[in-house]
Amino acid sequence: MGTTTDIAIQQFYDEFIVAYQQNEKLAGTSLYIRGALGDSYKWPHIGVADMSARGGYNTPLAATPLSKTQQTTTYTERALRTVLGKDEKCLTNVDERNIWVQVHAGAVGRYKDSLKITALDAVTTNVIPVGTTNMSLEKVLEAKKMLMAANAPANAKTIFAIHASQWQALMKLPAFTSNDYFMKTLLNGSIDGFLGMKWVVFGDSTVGGLPKVGNNRDCFMWVDSAIGCVNKYEVQSHVWYSDNDISFIADSIIEEGASVLDENGVVKIVCDETK
Repeated sequence: MGTTTDIAIQQFYDEFIVAYQQNEKLAGTSLYIRGALGDSYKWPHIGVADMSARGGYNTPLAATPLSKTQQTTTYTERALRTVLGKDEKCLTNVDERNIWVQVHAGAVGRYKDSLKITALDAVTTNVIPVGTTNMSLEKVLEAKKMLMAANAPANAKTIFAIHASQWQALMKLPAFTSNDYFMKTLLNGSIDGFLGMKWVVFGDSTVGGLPKVGNNRDCFMWVDSAIGCVNKYEVQSHVWYSDNDISFIADSIIEEGASVLDENGVVKIVCDETK
C-alpha cells in the first residue's frame, strides 16, 4: 500500500491530466502525431492528379505527373517548475493541490494552443482584409466560401477561432441571435455549430491568445486536416521532494511543434476591434 505522499503525488498527476485537457482550447482541431523520433517530423504532401486520355488501343499508359513535397515540423521543449510548500499539506490538502494543478494545466494548455496559432498566423494565401469592420456575417461567409472554393475535404472538421470582441460583434446580428436563424445562441449563449463549424472563443492572453496589432485582431477559420501537430513525448507532470529547497517541487514538461500542411485549408480574417 502506498504512503500518503505517494497517493497525493498520483492525485496531483491525475488531476493535472484532466485539467490541462480542459484548458487546451484547440484540442482536436488538427492532425496529431505522438512519440515522434528525432528533432523534427516530415509530413508527406502529394499534389492533385487529374486523369488523362487512355491513348490508342494496346498502347502503354503514360505516367501521370504528380508533385510530392514535404512539410517539416520542428518541436521545442518547454518546462514549468513551481515550489509547492515546505510540508506535505500542499499535496494532501485538496484545495491547495487543485490550485497548483490549475496553474500547471493552464500553462501547458496555453502553450499548446500558441503553437497552432503561430502556424496559422503565418498563412498568407487566404486573407480577408480588415476593411472597416470588426467581425461580420459577410466576413464569416467569405471565409467559409474560400474553404469550399479550395475544395476543403467535405468530411473535415471546420474550426473558427475568434476573440471575445468578435463574439460581441456577432451577437449584434440577427443571424446569430434571432430565433428564426440560430436558436442555440438564445438558449445557452453558444454559437458553436453555426454553419456546421466548431467555434472557439479566446480571451486576452500573452501566450495562446489570438494575435493583435494595434486595433486589428487576427482570427482564423481552418479545416483540421490543414494543421499538423507533433510531439516527441506526451506532456509530463510530476511532484518530487527537493532536499536543497526543503520542499516539494512540481514540474511539467512538453516537447511539441505545429505546422500548416495545406494553406488552402486556412483563412485569416482581420478585424478592427474599434468598429
